[in-house]
Amino acid sequence: MVVSEPNAVCAVPKLVTEIAVDTGGERLELKRVGDDVTAQCGRRSSGGDRAQDRTIDIDTWLSALTAAVAAQAERSERTRQALQQLVLDR
Repeated sequence: MVVSEPNAVCAVPKLVTEIAVDTGGERLELKRVGDDVTAQCGRRSSGGDRAQDRTIDIDTWLSALTAAVAAQAERSERTRQALQQLVLDR
């Protein structure tokens, strides 16, 4: 996650400008520039290099992120408990 620094002149909160998640062979990126938000999905080659990146809509990005987190939760009791707490403690 990339966070921009606050403006030194006035007390502006830090803003998240980028979120990147590696899900194994896929990388999900969400970038914010001003009011524009861009979602990308990219595959990795066996050497870890970007094989292909494509711009996707935010709903597709969220679905891919949800699927990746759900898959991790199936493999990890600790992750499942953390997600359960996150959802239930809103």
